[in-house]
Amino acid sequence: MTPVATRDAGGFHRLLVAELRLALRGRPWWWYGGAILLVGVPVVTLVTTGAANISVEPVRTFVFPIAAIWPLIVWSDIGVRPVQHRVLPLVLSSRYPLKQLIAEWLSGIIVAIGVGSGVLAVYIATGHTGALLGFVSGVLLAPSLASAAGSWSRSTTLFELSYLTLWYVGPLNGAPPVDFIGATDASVEMGIPLVFVGLSVVLVGAALLRRTLELG
Repeated sequence: MTPVATRDAGGFHRLLVAELRLALRGRPWWWYGGAILLVGVPVVTLVTTGAANISVEPVRTFVFPIAAIWPLIVWSDIGVRPVQHRVLPLVLSSRYPLKQLIAEWLSGIIVAIGVGSGVLAVYIATGHTGALLGFVSGVLLAPSLASAAGSWSRSTTLFELSYLTLWYVGPLNGAPPVDFIGATDASVEMGIPLVFVGLSVVLVGAALLRRTLELG
């Protein structure tokens, strides 16, 4: 057999693409349809109404909260997929076990940005810059929490229960202290999205720490 001279072919980009394909494939048809609607409705409304006339509030308080929960079935796999498929020993013995976890996390962020891209387009077109930090927090928190909770608990349950609780109390019902997507003016003024951005960084660090400990 021809000897393998390098294992770097494709690099991190190839790993990220592979994780993104794993995240997106095999979902129910209605999930893809819902994602398309979440992107299309704000964009079509923006185009037909115009940036000067579109109302940001329905997008901010209704569309974005739904977009912040829609990829839940994708995020749930982050940090636990190798365990579920019984390939964790192979991942840990691979050349880039930490990069695999980072790629998994980034794939979750890419999905979040994709589903929320219609909301982002409205924010940018209308100059609603105050809500942009909430968007950043919204796309970071779930993948980060999933990565940490999945890595440490090796189950999807901890992430699903904790994130659903945060989402229900905060973005859905508008409680400012846990409104991590900035759906209310009060949460933005309190700096809540910024707090959750910092928390997301800590959670990613916790996930990487767990993977490092697993490496021995």
